[in-house]
Amino acid sequence: GAQVKAANVIPSAITLYAQCSKSTTRTLSYNGNGNTGGSTAASTCTAYAYNGSSSYGSCNVSLRSNGFTKTDYTFSKWAANSTSGTQYASGASVTLTADVTYYAIWNIIPIRIYFHTNGGSVTASGYTTYNGWVSQNGSSYFFENITGTYDLYNYTSFGLTKSGYAATAGSEWCTVNDGTGTCFNQDTQYTYANYKAVSYVNSDNVYEVDLYAHWTPTIPIRIYFHPNGGTVTASGYTTYNGWVSNNGSSYFFENIMGTYDLYNYTSFGITRSGYTVVSGYEWCTGQDGSGVCFNQDTQYTYEDYKATPAYMNSDGAYEIDLYVHWSQDVRYRFRVTCSCHGGGASAQSKYAYSGFDYTTSDAAYYDCNNAGAGLTLCRKWCSNIGGTGAGASQCLGMANQ
Repeated sequence: GAQVKAANVIPSAITLYAQCSKSTTRTLSYNGNGNTGGSTAASTCTAYAYNGSSSYGSCNVSLRSNGFTKTDYTFSKWAANSTSGTQYASGASVTLTADVTYYAIWNIIPIRIYFHTNGGSVTASGYTTYNGWVSQNGSSYFFENITGTYDLYNYTSFGLTKSGYAATAGSEWCTVNDGTGTCFNQDTQYTYANYKAVSYVNSDNVYEVDLYAHWTPTIPIRIYFHPNGGTVTASGYTTYNGWVSNNGSSYFFENIMGTYDLYNYTSFGITRSGYTVVSGYEWCTGQDGSGVCFNQDTQYTYEDYKATPAYMNSDGAYEIDLYVHWSQDVRYRFRVTCSCHGGGASAQSKYAYSGFDYTTSDAAYYDCNNAGAGLTLCRKWCSNIGGTGAGASQCLGMANQ
């Protein structure tokens, strides 16, 4: 007959129970913890209670990626406490037994300071120079990761020195190598905000500040102004040994220790007949307009003057000779032919030059920009070589020679 396998045999009595459950939503909220912008949506999971129990079990959520922002900070991790406790990275699984809030943990963006020797030499043990910066241990540039209040390094800590210069007391470090920009006193504490105000952001999302040793010259530069063939006419000035002299007692000079505007040649009343000063290059180190030329209306630094080059005198000061840069006026040569009537004189020719007045009987000077004046001078010339007066001659031709 039919075979029945044991597995197909149904026990005579089985009791089945209904499994009843209820659920609740657990929420993990995110707090920006001082954020200045952005938001992060809450994470949720479903927890269950079974067979009429009032106790719900746990459920798990994955922590979201941060959507908050905070000025001057980068996001680090999440934590159940705003200031301490275990921290979790975004994407980590967290078990919820109740609603909970997790806080963003922030890291302040550090500020790195690069100390530039600015032409100085590092002599202290343990320090050297790397790409113009002070280097610690000879391996890389020297910097500080500033996250709060910070005293700058004292330049003497590096053994910084520069021949002919001294550090400027009270403003030993500046953001520009010529001592301009923002300057800092190395003995004053400054805040994170102070440093950030003069920083820039690098490719690593770190603020960086370049500070240059602020040097003040200790050797003055004296400038000798030479009229260079000109005449000094202004009150209070004269010429002494070929230099412009102040008060008529000695040569005129300036003890330059910083930024300096050159004297305007008109301040000395310098003039030269037949010559004009070259605009924009009024003073040059060469008498013929060669060498280094300066615009009298431009401010130049101590370094600009020192590089002219300056020479050292017996008093231990640098000296520079600057000459007025003259350009000879253009002279046009003309031949003037006059025919004088009534006096028996035949047509005569003389050469005339621009830029001069008529002064002698044997030369006619013609101003090429004024035909009327030329005609008058022609008549004067004809009259003086045998004519019967200025009205008795006429200018027949003028040709550029």
